[in-house]
Amino acid sequence: INQMVKSRYSRNTIVGCKGIISKSLKYAKRMRWVARNEALEVELPSWNASRRLRKKTRAPLSREQIREIFDRFPEGSACYTPLLFGYRAGTRLGETFAFCWNDIDFENNRIDVNKQVQWYPERKQWRMVPPKYDSRREIDMDRETMACLRRERQKQREARLRRGKAYVKHYVDAEGYINTEGIGRELRLVMVREDGTYIQTRIMQHYSSIIHSEMGNKAF
Repeated sequence: INQMVKSRYSRNTIVGCKGIISKSLKYAKRMRWVARNEALEVELPSWNASRRLRKKTRAPLSREQIREIFDRFPEGSACYTPLLFGYRAGTRLGETFAFCWNDIDFENNRIDVNKQVQWYPERKQWRMVPPKYDSRREIDMDRETMACLRRERQKQREARLRRGKAYVKHYVDAEGYINTEGIGRELRLVMVREDGTYIQTRIMQHYSSIIHSEMGNKAF
């Protein structure tokens, strides 16, 4: 952890690594492989000490690289629409997976970024919260992207009718937690599968790994 601080890793990364170590040693102690969980004695550095983040180098993707990615994950694949939002609108991951159909203004070719999703492990639920830095905004979209979104909306409407009661519906309660038990008002989420189940943000880690390893694109 001290070395990570010196290397200017973010505090969130350091906290995550400490948690992994602590849980691993907790399990090891339960299995009687170690006498104690040494991670319990580890104190994280102060925020001031760890806030000097590493400078990230960002390499823009060429049109050819973008085309290769969309060729690999074409329209109809689970990550196509999230990739489309990221590429055409520059929305953050949490914002992208929080979009509902009433956030898409088809008449004026515009999207309304007014929330994001966050995972709450203690409740094992996703929650709708304000966007990062309270960056609510409207973004004008191109006609091609809006046409793709129209096709996706129509596909979901047909799947809902075809599956009937078997179609998974999502709701948001008064505290913003997403559920499938009918608590609160119904959400018409954009990022859903054929059966209505929610496509979660973690799916992008999988596809990012494919882009890195299989396609050899280290800049993505």
